[in-house]
Order: sequence, then structure tokens, then C-alpha cells
Amino acid sequence: MTSPSNFLAVVALIAAGIAATLAPPAGAVAAAFAASDVATGRSDLYREGQRALAEQRYADAMELFGELARQPGSETDAAIYWQAYAAAKAGRKAEAQAGLRRLLAEFPASAWADDAAALQLTLRGSRRAEQDAERLARAAERGVRDAERAADDAERASRQAARAGRETARREAVDEDEQLKLYALDALLQADPERAVPVLERFLAEAHSIRLKERALFVLSQSETPRAREILARVARSGEPPALRLKAIETLGIAGEPEDLALLSSLFVADAPREVRLAVLQALMIANAKPQLLDAAKTDPDPTVRAKAIELLGVADGGAQLRELLASEREPRLRAKLLEAFGIAGDVETLARIARSEQDPSLRAKAIEGLGIAGTPEATRELVALYRTAPTPRDKRKVLEALMIQDEAHALLSLFREEKDPELKRAIVRQLSLLDDPEATELILGLLEAQP
Repeated sequence: MTSPSNFLAVVALIAAGIAATLAPPAGAVAAAFAASDVATGRSDLYREGQRALAEQRYADAMELFGELARQPGSETDAAIYWQAYAAAKAGRKAEAQAGLRRLLAEFPASAWADDAAALQLTLRGSRRAEQDAERLARAAERGVRDAERAADDAERASRQAARAGRETARREAVDEDEQLKLYALDALLQADPERAVPVLERFLAEAHSIRLKERALFVLSQSETPRAREILARVARSGEPPALRLKAIETLGIAGEPEDLALLSSLFVADAPREVRLAVLQALMIANAKPQLLDAAKTDPDPTVRAKAIELLGVADGGAQLRELLASEREPRLRAKLLEAFGIAGDVETLARIARSEQDPSLRAKAIEGLGIAGTPEATRELVALYRTAPTPRDKRKVLEALMIQDEAHALLSLFREEKDPELKRAIVRQLSLLDDPEATELILGLLEAQP
């Protein structure tokens, strides 16, 4: 078992590496946190999310921590942080920033607030690496203290991991022969599809690992024969285990042919399991099937599924579909989701209109937030104009946050010079202090050196 002092030395090396590269926390840090959290009795869902992080399955980690973040409890703030961290590692910067803002707004006293602020700076490309390293070191110290309190549990986990490693090695030895068979099948498919497809069908029916069966599905998807399409369709409708069925659904989305989209639509029925409907939505997004996503966002009885359809419309740049939904959707949670999607899609015109006309303060704030996510010069101009006409100080502060997210020091400096309200001037300085901009630094130094 690694001693606490050795662990701290490892963390110090990681912190130094981050200071040199300005990268988000590495997978090794996520793994260290995962071991600590397992030792201190985290929930099953939390541990699953940490395992996904340690294995660099960032999309899975986002889903797991997103589900935990929607559940009230003592782990909500940690779940929000790790969901944002996973989004950053997956390259989904806008979603990561949105999650970090939520954490700092809803849980300002959270133990994860410092880490969230550090990750915000990293995402904006800040060169303040020493501050990031210090925050990481403080987080690592918390991990060391937890590890010290749970030394016996950690040692038991190490023994279990060793047993798991031996089992994995045994399975890999068995899999190697099956992998060779799959490569041979792939070659056979290219040379003689009619003979390869029946062999692949038998392979899927036999007792092989999920990983190998997923590979067999991929090989099968390369065939254009009617029989191959029938097998894929059958697995997508009723394949076992469920993970294989979900993989077949994803494969249909990648193919994206009209008959594949028709099959996906037939699988999206109200009595299908939620995970199946969510997998179909993801496949439809991959296929850029915006009309089908719109229909799901309108008609599915499950608000979670509808929210996912809205999110994926944003990813697919479905501005027209999102505007159609906005005209009819009345559920506050889903309207807020629509505003997030407009930000991802970069629909500045719609967001600016809502930010000016919406009567609900929380939705008006969401529209301003969406403009920050959009991150275009047009969005910056709209934010500056909104600040000058905003009806409340709360709206003005939301605009300042959005400009900070855009790394718009120039716009913030202009507003600082115009602003007369001392409280708002202080709010602007706070946002400027989070940016790495020479002119902003000069302003702050001048304020510090000014005579009282």
C-alpha cells in the first residue's frame, strides 16, 4: 500500500506538471481521488463515475455524475464538479463552464469551490499555473487525509485490484485467440461477404465477451448485404445483454441510411426502457436526424428524455427546431434546457431577444448565460448592450459573468470605466481578476496602489 507521504510526493509531481503544461488535472489525479472516495464510503453511483474517470471514459462519467447531480444529497456538489471535469476532458468546454458556474452559484461554501475555480482558469487558457497547482495541492492534501483515515480499506481494495488484474490477464489470454478470429472474419468479409455474415451471426450467438461481440457488430456493419442489415436490426430490437443492444443502436446511427433512421424511429416508443430511448436519441444526433429529435423532444412522456433530445438538438445546430419548441414548451425546467441548447447552437439572436423580454428572472439569467456560452463577437456585443439596459443589478452581474466566460477583458474594462455604482465596479474587478490580461492586471495594480 502506498504511504501517505509517498502519495503526497506523487501529487506534488502531478501539480508541478500541471504548472508546466496548464492542462486540466490528469487521469492519475482522478484515479487518486477515486481511491480516496471509495475508501470514505461514497455512493455506488459516485464510485462508478470515478471509475469511468480513471479509465478515461469521459462521456460515461458525465452521464453518471449528471444523474447523481440531479439527486439531492450530500454528494451533489462533488457530482457537479466531476461532471464538469469529465466534460473538460472530453473537449466539451461550454458544458464544463456551465457546470462550474452552477457549482459556484449553488454551493459557494463547497469544499469543491476552489477546485472549480481552478478548472475555470484552466479552461480559459490561463497562465496562472502556480495558483492551479496550489489548489490541486490542497485538494491532494484532503485526499491524503482521507487515505490516512481509511488505510485498511485502501489495502483491502489493493488486494481486490490484484485479484482483478490476475483475472483480467486470464481473460485477455483467452480473448487473444478470439481477436484473431475476428480479424480473420474481417478479412473474409472483404473477400467473401456471403460466407462471412453467417459466421458473424453464429459468433454473436455464442458465449463471447461483450467487447468482442461489439467488435463483431462493427465488422457486420461494414457489410451491405440484406442479411447483415437484418442481423443488426434484430440485435437493436432485442439483443442481449442490453449493452450489446445499445451498441447496435449506436452502429445504426453511424450508418445513417434512411432505412436505419426508420428503424431507430420504430425503437423510440414510450414503453421502451429509458436507456434504449436515450441511446436512440444519441444515434439520431450522430445521424444528424433533426426532425426525429424534434419529435422526441415534443412527445416523449419522460422529461429526462425530452431534455436530452433538446440538448442534442443544440449539439446538432438545430436552431430552427429549438425555436419551434420554444414557442410551445411551457415546462420551466425544459425551457431552461432550451436556453442552454441555444447557447450550444450559437443562436445569439434568439438568446438576446429572450434576455430582453423574458419576465421570469431565472430564465432571463439562463438566456444571458447562453450568450456567454455562444462565445461569438456578436454575442459579446449583445451582452454589452444588455448590461447597459439591464433592469436589475442581478442581471448586470450575470452579464459580467458571461463576459468573463468569454474571456472578454476589453469589454469588461470598458464597462468598468462607464460604471458609477461602487458595488458593480467591484463586481467587474472581481471578474477581471480571473482573466489573464495585461490591461486588466494594470487596472487592478493601479487600484491597489491608489491612495485612500
